[in-house]
Amino acid sequence: MELKALIEQIIERLTKAKQIAIKLDNTTEICDEISLQQEFIESFYNFFISNESEFPIHYMNNVLDQLIAYKDCLPLYHNVDIQPEPQTFYELEAYFNRNIEGYDTTVFSTLRFTLNFYKQLNYLTSNIVLLGANGSGKSSLAAQLKNNLSAHSLIISAQKLLFIPEFDSISNTQNTNLALISQQNNFNYSKWTFRANTHTSSINYIYELGQQFKNLIENLLAERTEILLLYIEDVRSDKIPDSKSNIPETKLDKVIKIWNRLFLHRELICKQSNIMVRIKETNEEYEANHMSDGEKVALYYIAQILQAPKDSLIIIDEPEMYLHKTILNKIWDTLENERLDCIFLYLTHEIDFAIGRNEAKKYWVRSFKFPNEWDISEIENTEELPENLLLELVGSRKNILFCEGEIGKNDDEIYKIIFPNFTVKPVGSCINVINFTRAFNKIHNLSTQAFGLIDSDHSPVNRLDNLKEDMIFSLDVAEVENLLLDEDLLKIVVHNSPVDYSQEIIDRIKNIIISALNDDIENQAASYISAEIDFYFKEANIKEGKTKNAVESNFQAFIASININDKYNERINTIEEIVDQQRYLDVLKIYNNKGLMAKIHNILEIKSYKKLAIKQLRLNPHAKDCLKKHFPEILLQKGNYTS
Repeated sequence: MELKALIEQIIERLTKAKQIAIKLDNTTEICDEISLQQEFIESFYNFFISNESEFPIHYMNNVLDQLIAYKDCLPLYHNVDIQPEPQTFYELEAYFNRNIEGYDTTVFSTLRFTLNFYKQLNYLTSNIVLLGANGSGKSSLAAQLKNNLSAHSLIISAQKLLFIPEFDSISNTQNTNLALISQQNNFNYSKWTFRANTHTSSINYIYELGQQFKNLIENLLAERTEILLLYIEDVRSDKIPDSKSNIPETKLDKVIKIWNRLFLHRELICKQSNIMVRIKETNEEYEANHMSDGEKVALYYIAQILQAPKDSLIIIDEPEMYLHKTILNKIWDTLENERLDCIFLYLTHEIDFAIGRNEAKKYWVRSFKFPNEWDISEIENTEELPENLLLELVGSRKNILFCEGEIGKNDDEIYKIIFPNFTVKPVGSCINVINFTRAFNKIHNLSTQAFGLIDSDHSPVNRLDNLKEDMIFSLDVAEVENLLLDEDLLKIVVHNSPVDYSQEIIDRIKNIIISALNDDIENQAASYISAEIDFYFKEANIKEGKTKNAVESNFQAFIASININDKYNERINTIEEIVDQQRYLDVLKIYNNKGLMAKIHNILEIKSYKKLAIKQLRLNPHAKDCLKKHFPEILLQKGNYTS
């Protein structure tokens, strides 16, 4: 039946049902439910009329089946002019009350779920990777789809029993094909459980799960046997000559060919009524069930995909399971090319897998409300943010804190302690922190916000103030390592070091740090000026010139505006003043030297001051409190800092 005509019939039935309901007393809720369903169907109808040419075949087939089921269960009234009989109320109540009471198994709720699901994924017109963290409801979604979608879809569950049986004989193709179709259409992938003492009910489920591989392989073997027998008959009757080029290729031949391209040191062969494995170097053969799980799951996926219904939607839950990374992309690239008539929907939490699906659109599960509500959004592509980083962070339930450095290094380690409710992500350079924070916050449909935290690193004050508008902030010290030398934290660390605590030791350490700056004054001044000139060049706009001479003149004027001597003398005076006045905190604010902590190891009789300081930050709430003053208040608030 044509979809348009079918929808019109449904609308007509709903209209008549509402007219009947209005004539009955005490049916306000039923009238409201009919109106809700009618509005939903009419909205879909209007959208369908405008976009019919854009819908893929699997969508049309699945929706058609569900609309037919929906129409068939609706009450049918021919004459709405007469007063309805009392039993009519019970007919309406029998159908529409189930929706009013929130049942999720009614035909209408199934239809609504399917239409909303397709809409959230842009009607699955192309291959899609749907990302979600563990516990985000991906497997529940696969089970829901299996229950809702018709024979025009194939769901490959994450739950598998990879047992490959041996066959003494093969049934005919009619029987094996029926068994395979029944498995594809009816097997329930819902999660299940059982009581330890009375687990008989689980045996049927385990048996069905174990039958999957058997049904896949047996149908391939049966088809191959039938095709080759027909070929022999044609040769014997002289319909075709007996030559290698005339031997037809079966689906099993394709399955074996694909598998053999993936695994180079062994090969699958078909021997009598079974699949065997042969080691290429020794020609040793063994049963297919003795393969590794990775080898077996590759065979399982290939057999499933090549036997999927034509023009179907293929949904694979955890497609990376058991597969080595060296063949992961290769197998799915191959299978997608083999089944260009199908659309692939991958449900995964593996970032590397998602990145490997270059042509697929990326979506993510924003939220899941048990039992059957999923909020799904497309992940917007942005050239400003690397795809692997975007996919890693888009599902984070915490706000993001981009920082300098590398994973496991100082920035990462310290900030994860200070801000346990941030997702801390080191991204290398200061420029990356700035660019990635800006790019992330431009993305729509995100439930989280990104912040940036950089070292001050001689940056001019006006530059740091401008960055705050983009949620990018700087430390109150020159670089992150200086946090660990904060005087209050230093006292706690000394208290927990091998030496006896005294103010004299604290003063000696402070003097060592201040003296180091005094000895390094020339280098620090030069570095500061270099950083300021670099910033000046990046931010300044040279006056446009209309001729070569004008351009040269403007450039010289720009260069002349940078007075290196004045800036150098000014910086030297600032540093000398800090040193002369023994302003320890200001030393930490301006001194860039990642080797400062090593200068106090001998005094404290330890090998690593950093390790001892980090340990105190982890174990001692007062140690964390010592560092609060060095962070912007907005980060302490947004990151939900707790001591």
